[in-house]
Amino acid sequence: MKASFFAIFRKEILHIRRNRSILFLAVMMPLMQMTMYGFIDQTVHDEPTIIVDQDRSVQSRELIDKLRATKTFAIKAITEDPREARTEIVAGRVGVGIVIPPNFHDARARGTPAKMLVLIDGSDNIVASGALAAVNGVVSNQNLQVLTKDARVGMSLAAQPIILFNPEGRTANFIIPGLVAVILQMIAIMLAAALQVPGFPQSSQRREIPFENSGSFGLVLVKVEVNGRPGVLIVDTAGNRTIISSDLAEMWPRTLNNLVSTWKGSGLTGTGTFARVTLKIAHITWRDHQIVVMDTHELSKSFGQKIDGLLGMDFFSEFELVVPGTFA
Repeated sequence: MKASFFAIFRKEILHIRRNRSILFLAVMMPLMQMTMYGFIDQTVHDEPTIIVDQDRSVQSRELIDKLRATKTFAIKAITEDPREARTEIVAGRVGVGIVIPPNFHDARARGTPAKMLVLIDGSDNIVASGALAAVNGVVSNQNLQVLTKDARVGMSLAAQPIILFNPEGRTANFIIPGLVAVILQMIAIMLAAALQVPGFPQSSQRREIPFENSGSFGLVLVKVEVNGRPGVLIVDTAGNRTIISSDLAEMWPRTLNNLVSTWKGSGLTGTGTFARVTLKIAHITWRDHQIVVMDTHELSKSFGQKIDGLLGMDFFSEFELVVPGTFA
């Protein structure tokens, strides 16, 4: 099982190295996604906000300045009518409404907690959470300053938040549409990849070919006859042409050289010559087809068994084949 895994892993690496377009996608797509997602900032900035200042005092203006200084809120309007805050949020023109009551100054002067009402549009959970955190930060900082001066005074400021439209803060309403978009994107990529695969001619009858599995290297082997001589070929679905050894084809042309291993190629490479042979696998006869004849002695030596060549896609494109059984 381990040998089969590494054999398939090596095969896929060689395919990627040979196909520059796949190599580009495998390397550049993750880099592009990391670059795009790296600039996504979920920090809430300049959220449109309306202030209802019913107190109109120095303390209320000081609170407005502190809220503006957080850079979370972009104050679009200051009014005295609390109904206007809700109307603006419902209309979608602002996301936050802060209501400062008319007794805000008096409560601060008496040393009792001065309360303010915070209306937040909860339809966007990220914005709602960021706005609420900013308001709580202002309140906590103000209380900390007062307690630092005199711990007996107690809390001087309090906020009462009200989340509109999504009080439970459900995130499924936003995750599911995004998940649907991702699934559709994956389906589109798979369909595009499927459309790139050339279709094989369909025959009226399916053919079964007996394959064997080489446990040493995870290779798929098939027994063949070339011009009546028996041999063993490796199934190579990445090869465009079928390659037959010079011994099996009974050819020894001067152009044949021993196969050599190179790191720049896709596995074992070499030179050969074209020839026409009749290839038979089980009950399937492939008559007078052009193949490549090469010296495969080094190939057999590399795999530790007699290999008479490679069975390429030029053979499989001629038939509708079924591989019986499974391979471990």
